[in-house]
Amino acid sequence: MPSYDHPSAAGIGSTTHTPGAFAKGLAGSSSLRNYRVTEQIVNLDVDLENRSIVGSTTIIVTPTEPVLKFVKLDCRQLTIESVLVNGKRAQYLYEDPLREEYDALLGERKSVFNDVHQYHFYKGQHEKMFRGEHTEELTIIMPDNLKLYPQDPSTISGMTPHGGQTHTPGSHKATNLEMFYTNVKIRIEYSLKNPTTGLHFVGGKGSSLSKNEWYAYTSNTSYGVSTSSWVPCVDSLVDKCSWTLDIGVPKTVKQIGVSKLIGALDSNTLNATEDDEDEDESTEISVVFGDFAGQKENAHPVDLAKKSVSIDLYNATSAHHIGFVVGPFVQVPLINFQDDDAAREKDTSSVPIAVYCFPHQTSDALNTTIFMHKALDFFSKEFGSYPNASCALVFINDLDVDYNGFCGFTLLNDRLLYSINEIDPLFDSTYKLLVSLAEQWSGIYVVPSTYNDIWITVGIAHYMALQFIKDLMGLNEYKYRIKRQAERICEEDVGKDPLSKPNFAFPVAHKDLDFVKLKAPIVLFILDKRMTKQSFGLSRVFPKIFLQCMSGDLPNGSLSTHHFQHVCEKVNHNRLETFF
Repeated sequence: MPSYDHPSAAGIGSTTHTPGAFAKGLAGSSSLRNYRVTEQIVNLDVDLENRSIVGSTTIIVTPTEPVLKFVKLDCRQLTIESVLVNGKRAQYLYEDPLREEYDALLGERKSVFNDVHQYHFYKGQHEKMFRGEHTEELTIIMPDNLKLYPQDPSTISGMTPHGGQTHTPGSHKATNLEMFYTNVKIRIEYSLKNPTTGLHFVGGKGSSLSKNEWYAYTSNTSYGVSTSSWVPCVDSLVDKCSWTLDIGVPKTVKQIGVSKLIGALDSNTLNATEDDEDEDESTEISVVFGDFAGQKENAHPVDLAKKSVSIDLYNATSAHHIGFVVGPFVQVPLINFQDDDAAREKDTSSVPIAVYCFPHQTSDALNTTIFMHKALDFFSKEFGSYPNASCALVFINDLDVDYNGFCGFTLLNDRLLYSINEIDPLFDSTYKLLVSLAEQWSGIYVVPSTYNDIWITVGIAHYMALQFIKDLMGLNEYKYRIKRQAERICEEDVGKDPLSKPNFAFPVAHKDLDFVKLKAPIVLFILDKRMTKQSFGLSRVFPKIFLQCMSGDLPNGSLSTHHFQHVCEKVNHNRLETFF
């Protein structure tokens, strides 16, 4: 009988090696479509007991041509119930080869390919996945009578500058020549049970864990296959839109698996809860999104035992960085230690920070994250304002990596926690928390244009973390870390591909970037030393890049090596071709 206590830990490797869809030329693959997703609304009901969700998503599609015959979305391991286009039922084609293989392994369906001589058929069926392109399992056929009329791009909500292959300041202005037509509203109803990728449940029926330890969370460990495994979407870093999330969950731990439908008798409800009277299950179920300060809690429309928590993310965000976590977490009151001078200079619009964990971990969580206010203020002062309305950190015990970053919040492995009596874990844990925070600027707000450019966003995040290490722990610790990383590079950089031309196996997972995380910040450190002879170095480059992203000078907030070199040369007033 399978164990549902910690599914991610039990299946390490299976999640990160699922074939996926994230093209090397992201901007190029996006430009092939004659439509753009400008807004997406997701409604989910999360069932922690049965490890399932029932949901719907409404996608606002803006065509760029007067004729739109179909819309293709990335979508896997889901059961599609219905598809509506502008309120009317539409035909669709859903082909999920991985789901078919999974059913064949379980004996629910006979495999079509069962002979070694049929290998070429099998390879052809999965070829698109392993080329690193959008898999586009769900094809929605537009009605024949669909009429599209031109409209003003300035009236389209969620529209972000979307450039082509040119990645220089002002390239987004070329999009003014692009035509946009009448929005098409697509609604998809679907369900998902026992997911293996993208969405994970800990506990549930058949688990040895108590209800106080049941929770669910999304993960984006693998690029291009994570979010599309729990909601139909365009799963790419460079395709951004505004989002609305509405998630229905039980009000308390005691009401997990309990249903109180409005107008129905609740005798079954009483029987369902009598067995657990001696157990402390009064803890509320928390839902953590990207903007905890702006989330709204309302009554569930049909179930009195549930509540509905919603949030609006107006800043355009890629699907890869959309996520949530549901569980009996408590919020730790994070103290902001500041002297009187800093308090007076502090902006009144400071960013709120929240830390969530299980009740027995509150002391360790407070001790581990005590520096976060200072780190966020340092990053905001040195590199540019924080790109989100709030910042949340959630510690869980099932994550198979150290952290997963989403828009406005980060999932952290609870092995990063340490008590007030420990010293050794401080150095490693502090650095990883700093990198996870820096990724809100470089990695989530600013994304790589292609896989060849991922070293820049990774390098910037780690470089930012090192700068705060120097401020927090001193110059000696900073130099020691640089020296140790340089020594490791000398040992490991044997026969490796160049940072700007990596040879990744699709889909790219976090573990595939280990060497990039090691080498990229040292490359930027050397670049900074070379530039500071004639200018202020990278301390002026990074704020300029983040400002360009805010003003729309970066196409969809995507940063390329070419554009990074251009900004460095502009700041340095000198050519840097020999370095790049």
